[in-house]
Amino acid sequence: MTNFTSIETPIRDLASLVYACVELNLNLVPDAWCRGHEGSVLQAAFVVRLRGPHDVAVDFPNEPGGTYVLTADLRDGHVAREVGVDCCGLLEAYNFHRTRRMREAQTPAFGSTGRIETSGPILPALKGGTS
Repeated sequence: MTNFTSIETPIRDLASLVYACVELNLNLVPDAWCRGHEGSVLQAAFVVRLRGPHDVAVDFPNEPGGTYVLTADLRDGHVAREVGVDCCGLLEAYNFHRTRRMREAQTPAFGSTGRIETSGPILPALKGGTS
């Protein structure tokens, strides 16, 4: 029995998701099958390939809107151990990189860095430039 669950946070910037996956040492695989409980699979536009037996699908929703939606089989906590409960660690890294990319597009003289602590939170730091 499949137990895939959609996570209600839309993904609008695929490049930021790629940066988030790199930060978490995960691969974002295009046009792949997302693994779930007991061999169940779900085809998706992109799949965040996890090290455990389950993955996270990144796909377009059925209704128009131009955003991606995360879907995963959350059973047994396999996804939570790698990317946080309801993918919160992945979403936190995505939001950090999305904000960084937006800020850099607005003010090219400024940059930002961030790192993920072993406890999970991302610690952003802005670097000043000359104006």
